[in-house]
Amino acid sequence: KKDLISGYAVDRSGNIRVPLVGEVNVLGNTTKEVREKLDVKFLKYFNNKDDIFVTVNLAGIKYTISGEIGDPGPKVINLNRVTIIDAISFAGEITATGNRKNVELFRKTSEGVKKFTIDLTKREAFVSEIFHIQPHDIIIIRPLKQKAWGTGITGLQSLATVVSALTLVVSIILLSRNL
Repeated sequence: KKDLISGYAVDRSGNIRVPLVGEVNVLGNTTKEVREKLDVKFLKYFNNKDDIFVTVNLAGIKYTISGEIGDPGPKVINLNRVTIIDAISFAGEITATGNRKNVELFRKTSEGVKKFTIDLTKREAFVSEIFHIQPHDIIIIRPLKQKAWGTGITGLQSLATVVSALTLVVSIILLSRNL
């Protein structure tokens, strides 16, 4: 007899509760690895592996994005495979002050929280281990240095700020010598 099991949510600890099998930890596993784990667990209750049919799909990916992004906060994309580009686009794009060369991603794994950095301006980003996000990833778009320093958003604004500061210093020196 073939049974179709559907609609089981993963809790905060990365566990799912399935009838007969009980609680199974799926944290950090791919959908294929989860299916294989469930197959092994169900073999205890069925005579033949051919009697077992398990399909594992993600109902959507929840992630959080913050920093220099149009619409920061928690997001859910109802797809089972989402790239970091999709996640950023869904959150309103990186602002003019966002650093595309230093995007950080935090991922909870069975070994703990891991921090990754990706440069979205390089081709290597498209083959990176974090190009496809996973549920509960946290993406942080850091500001460009000139915004962090408060010198302006564009190179021209930064140059104008530096020139203004130098002009002020020179003016103060000249005025103090004339007094």
